[in-house]
Amino acid sequence: MRNKMHRSSQAAASFFKTANPEDEFFLVKFNERPKLAVSFTPNADELYEHIVRTKPFGQTSLLDAIHLAACQMKNARNSRKAIVIFSDGGDNRSRHSASEIKNALVESDVQLYAMGIFDSDSRKLRRRKGTDPSC
Repeated sequence: MRNKMHRSSQAAASFFKTANPEDEFFLVKFNERPKLAVSFTPNADELYEHIVRTKPFGQTSLLDAIHLAACQMKNARNSRKAIVIFSDGGDNRSRHSASEIKNALVESDVQLYAMGIFDSDSRKLRRRKGTDPSC
């Protein structure tokens, strides 16, 4: 994600522009381990500032971060809940499996949305492997 953080910040800014005043947000950052960086807040600017200052390093525990976010959703005030992920999709460190994540999302009644941040090299690699979602 090192070369993709600027685009991730731009995507987050665009997302926050669509927010309603009654919306609330939290931020989970993740590398080797997920961490709740900002607990529930209606202040999207606070989250954006954290995202802009994020420096990627180490391995990636994407599934563990989703699990932490699903657990955090138990504290949500609003009945409509969504987790939005800004990522290149890599995971090389998680302890949780994809099936555990699916169960956690169903139990917490949360929708999951992912915004993929890819560069041209990763698209070429997925095309060679036959997994490019745009095909």
